[in-house]
Amino acid sequence: MKITRRKVLNYFTRTATAVTIAGPASLLTYGQYLQEKAGTLPKKECDGLAILISKPINVIELFGIQFIDSYVSRIELALGCKANTFCENATSNDFREALENEKIAHIAIMGHGTRYSWQASDKTVTLEDYADIAAKGIRKKGYLLKHTCGKMPLKYYSPWAVTKETEEEAEYWAKKLDKKTDSIIREILCPRERLFAKKPKEYQQFIETAPKIKREVLGTPIYPENKIAYWNRITSPIDFMLNPLAHLKQKKESGHKQTAHTIASRNTARGR
Repeated sequence: MKITRRKVLNYFTRTATAVTIAGPASLLTYGQYLQEKAGTLPKKECDGLAILISKPINVIELFGIQFIDSYVSRIELALGCKANTFCENATSNDFREALENEKIAHIAIMGHGTRYSWQASDKTVTLEDYADIAAKGIRKKGYLLKHTCGKMPLKYYSPWAVTKETEEEAEYWAKKLDKKTDSIIREILCPRERLFAKKPKEYQQFIETAPKIKREVLGTPIYPENKIAYWNRITSPIDFMLNPLAHLKQKKESGHKQTAHTIASRNTARGR
């Protein structure tokens, strides 16, 4: 059984008074409701689900330790199956293993990050960290739920990136000019912020000519972009509970997920 966003909103509406009066106790009740519903779901040997949460300390402080179980149940209900893999302090390697596992179709990652990155427990990762997996031709047919929030250094949230060689040269200039490396990279990626007053001519030339790479959404092309759920704004864990599929569309009657691209294609085929 799948739980749609409408059902979740209806549940919150029905329990609005209880939330106001009971506070955390009502959240616990909601979590128990989700866990009870998810308890009847099947665990799929193929087309499985991996749920990866990095450093959940802040989430636990805000919502209580029971939030983790509630979140897992919410994702399971959204995708209609029990999780095959669950990591509460997930690392970049846990994500790699899930991407390479042919029995895992769906992956949900939660933590700080952006459209282009995810802050795993060991380090911040971008598409470049998994380019070798994409190069092998590995492609997933399920969904990638990118449940991230918060701001990151510009080199992670900009749609543009710099090469490793450029970053190393930026570190050299940062030491020479007593600046932070991120501020050097900001000048490369954001022309409006370039202030060259009283700076060496060689530095100005470096900033002007440093190559930039167009960054892709984390998860592509292993997942097609229309199967990756993400936000372009600061989010809250409540966003992930209310709408695990983010901007991806759902068919109300059956709970079958379909994207705007799919709907447009079907309408075109029907002559609309």
